[in-house]
Amino acid sequence: RVERVVLEADPAGGVLGARYGLGVEPGVAAFLASLRRDDSEFLDFAPFARMVDNHTWVMPEPETGERSRAVWAAASDATATRLAADHQIWFVDAGRLEEMNPALKLVDAAELTVLVVGPRTEDLVQVPTRVEGLRRRCSTVALLVCGKTPFAVEELQEFSRADAVWSVDAREDLVHGAGLALGGRRGRRTWAWRQALDVADRAAALITPTASALNSPVAEVAT
Repeated sequence: RVERVVLEADPAGGVLGARYGLGVEPGVAAFLASLRRDDSEFLDFAPFARMVDNHTWVMPEPETGERSRAVWAAASDATATRLAADHQIWFVDAGRLEEMNPALKLVDAAELTVLVVGPRTEDLVQVPTRVEGLRRRCSTVALLVCGKTPFAVEELQEFSRADAVWSVDAREDLVHGAGLALGGRRGRRTWAWRQALDVADRAAALITPTASALNSPVAEVAT
């Protein structure tokens, strides 16, 4: 049975623990420490994660940037290797990928990287360069635009040279709606939830359904 694990790896610090009342301990810091003590093929993530749905887990990282950077700087390389070899599906929130971001090691091991951008022209003009840089680390790069733009998806894909482009609504109540959805409540009947499912389905279609593809983490990058 394959589990799906959302892993926070943003060197600016985590938000999921506080935002959704999940707490941060035990979480990423304890999980990475356990990997240093145990080199077996099986990754026992359950003691450090929160089950939010059937076969879906969230593993929050420390809330401060100082601690998050220290945790990932010491463990990102070895962790990337372990996640890529694991049979679970890992979704990694890697934050903004500047050159000094230790989460770049996780992008190197990812099967798919999703670049998340805003809809403004000043946001989009940076995208081709970012996609080109990410493609040197990950063979498949997709673009997720949050908000309405005057450009068609086909135009954005041609401009960005991403493997796929998705556009979703920017909603002020997204955090609240996501909290309802994580709790299994009525948030799952909203338009935002249906958009999320559509993007997830299209993202899965980009990854070849082989053992190696399913074993690799998915990195999500915000810019």
